[in-house]
Amino acid sequence: GIFSRFQVASLLDYRNRSGPCMSFLELASLNGFGEDFVERIKPFVSLEVLPDLKGRTSNEFTERLSWRYSPGTSRYGYTSRYKLKVGELLSASISCNRSLDGEGLAPDSFSAGVQTRLKKLPLSLVVGDFNARFGQGLALWSGSDFASLNTPSAFMKRSFGVTVSSSYTGTNVLTGTALEYGYGRWSMTAFAAVPGIKTVKDKPEKLKFVPACNLCYGWKNGQAGITHYLEFAGLYADMYIPSMRTSCDFAICIKGVDVFSEMMFDWVVCRPSAVIGVVSPVGDGGSVAALLKAVEDEYFLALSGSMKRRKLSGSVSGNMS
Repeated sequence: GIFSRFQVASLLDYRNRSGPCMSFLELASLNGFGEDFVERIKPFVSLEVLPDLKGRTSNEFTERLSWRYSPGTSRYGYTSRYKLKVGELLSASISCNRSLDGEGLAPDSFSAGVQTRLKKLPLSLVVGDFNARFGQGLALWSGSDFASLNTPSAFMKRSFGVTVSSSYTGTNVLTGTALEYGYGRWSMTAFAAVPGIKTVKDKPEKLKFVPACNLCYGWKNGQAGITHYLEFAGLYADMYIPSMRTSCDFAICIKGVDVFSEMMFDWVVCRPSAVIGVVSPVGDGGSVAALLKAVEDEYFLALSGSMKRRKLSGSVSGNMS
């Protein structure tokens, strides 16, 4: 979920023509990357050349313990996570968290999900907790992102469809099942999620049902897509539809300059929203970005990366090194 679809296409095209990237400087020269973006992803990627990914199995277990003591009071907490990956065919994650204010040994929150890819068909199935990241987040965007506008590369979101969530707390994720089918440069995604199902016992009013679909076309220096979802709320009382949104988005890299946009329409309130931006290199080692947004001021956080924004706002950022 760190790279967008067209960054993956750009990287695969380069590897087919020139072999694997041997340095981060080489990676930064590819369409859709750039030095600023590569600097931010260094902690999350490796340049190791693996001989065979299809059968490679990896297991990762993480445990963190915390303890706080004050006169007359002693508290403890923990976070645990196990991740399994079998080549490109299977990935699974289960995580749990107990805060310092928790009661008993049981965790306060958890997340778990499995994603599998079929060998003979370009089909991917996800069951459990997952993130859905499409466009620039006006319609559907859940899970982590580089949204803080502290560097120019953070202005553009890198959409990548559906991925298994490995969140410790399981907040801001979707729970349900998803299918993704790839045909050439086309990618089609459909899912049915039930946000709030984990807390339905304590907060039944938070339970929602969300069916959604996305169609995306990607090439080595850009991608374009259309997303639609329908939200049902009040499942335990009088059911109603608080939002139904359709969005169109694109992102393209032209000679190192990223241009991106998304336009969304909410059919319930008959109100449009839009975002458009550009990220461009300047000189040797510099970059500049500009972003203009006209969006609503409220979104359900698990469905969108936008939350409590002003009706119309603009941002500009730059850096030099």
